[in-house]
Amino acid sequence: TFFLTAIFFRSAWKYRARAYRYHLLDTGHVAENVTLALKAMGLPFAVSYDFDDDSVNRLLGLNDQKEVALVIIDVPGDKEIFRKYNGPLPALSEPVRQASRVSAKETDYPAIREMHKASMPVIRSESRAGMIHELGITPKKWTAIGASGAWPEIIDYPDAVFRRRSRRNFVKKALSGQAMDALLRSLCRSDGSFYEQSVAVGFLVGQAEDMNPGLYLLDRGNEVWALGFPGQLMAKSTSICLDQAWLVNAGVHFLFLANLEVLEKTWGARGYRYAMLAAGRLGQRLYVAAEAMGMGCCGIGALYDGEAMEMLGLNRSSRLLYLVAVGNTKRT
Repeated sequence: TFFLTAIFFRSAWKYRARAYRYHLLDTGHVAENVTLALKAMGLPFAVSYDFDDDSVNRLLGLNDQKEVALVIIDVPGDKEIFRKYNGPLPALSEPVRQASRVSAKETDYPAIREMHKASMPVIRSESRAGMIHELGITPKKWTAIGASGAWPEIIDYPDAVFRRRSRRNFVKKALSGQAMDALLRSLCRSDGSFYEQSVAVGFLVGQAEDMNPGLYLLDRGNEVWALGFPGQLMAKSTSICLDQAWLVNAGVHFLFLANLEVLEKTWGARGYRYAMLAAGRLGQRLYVAAEAMGMGCCGIGALYDGEAMEMLGLNRSSRLLYLVAVGNTKRT
């Protein structure tokens, strides 16, 4: 069993009280890397974001003022465990708990713990949020992703994983239709869990063969995409991402979106965890797929939320959670 945790100050030193979104996104990236490896080895597994937070943190000996568990990935063995321990767990020693400290001088951001605590209750719901239909964007025509053929990779999976990193040296060169279809198909792969329903996927096209610039939505379940509205949006998107100028040269900005009101009604505050973890996992797929095809990829969590909502034409309850830029790069 793999337990994936987040140490608050490891991101809070940079992002301060806003760091909780990065804890979730980064943990989602790690979770997807683990599951991709398990799939490559043909091993069965189960991923869960739902557990008793206090009990798991205590089991792991975490100082939950500084570090918390966010994801559990279970890889069942070939032998059953016949004896289960239901007694109280003893507290681990202070040196073990101090492993959650990463700096001799750490600034405390109580808002991070408050957000995490608010999302502790688990609400069981069989409802499928259908987030793609809750954003306030209503496309008129859906188009099937191009027929599946040989993937245009130039690097095999193991090497792509080890080479994977954020690349920002984008050049103004259109993504090929084959590469675009491969990226979209990578996002449509599903493990059938309801967690995937917590986030919707859109994308801004700047330069891609056979696709006009504009905002598009991706219906992952039906493997179809649709134009939300046309327009040159890459410069505006770059401005919203704190004017990180290199973003404007990317071919596509992939968008991970959610209606926060729907999340709350369906799963309570824990739904925010689901959506951010799911966004991180999908972002990791783009990283690995882009690397395998010799392209660059970089995720952005720092953005102006209100301006993003207005640019994308989202309803008042919906937000852009995460942006991942993909494009051709200048190779050195």
